[in-house]
Amino acid sequence: MLKKLILAGCLVGVSSSLFAQEITTERDLKKAIAKLIVDKVNHQELKVVSDKVELNSKNIKTNTSDILEIQKQLEQIKKSGKTGTFKGIVGRCWALHIRSNPDPRSAVRGYLKRGDNVTIIKSSENGWFNVITDNGSGWVSGKYIVK
Repeated sequence: MLKKLILAGCLVGVSSSLFAQEITTERDLKKAIAKLIVDKVNHQELKVVSDKVELNSKNIKTNTSDILEIQKQLEQIKKSGKTGTFKGIVGRCWALHIRSNPDPRSAVRGYLKRGDNVTIIKSSENGWFNVITDNGSGWVSGKYIVK
């Protein structure tokens, strides 16, 4: 039985120095193997969490650069003073309220979802767009519209 446990210990990575220092009985070997298995599982779980954190970090960087681009576009529209219409797409949110006034507290007239097309007919000083869509017209927060 001890030979089988020693072989199992070698297969899961118990070092020979660990055998010499700490493992003197079958019970010690079983504990060492169990600890290695738990440590390996914890390492795999930690790797999964680490990968998720890395992916979220990349998404945050992407979203931050997208937001900065939208802010630049908003500034260009405000500075240009152009009249007319501009095309846009709902982005960076799953649902966007169409409101009666350029204010988050105003009445909701309808909803847009990510990817919906909008026609921007004018912008307000506080970053809201007056839009016309297939789902109605009204005001939406400009930070969720991509040109």
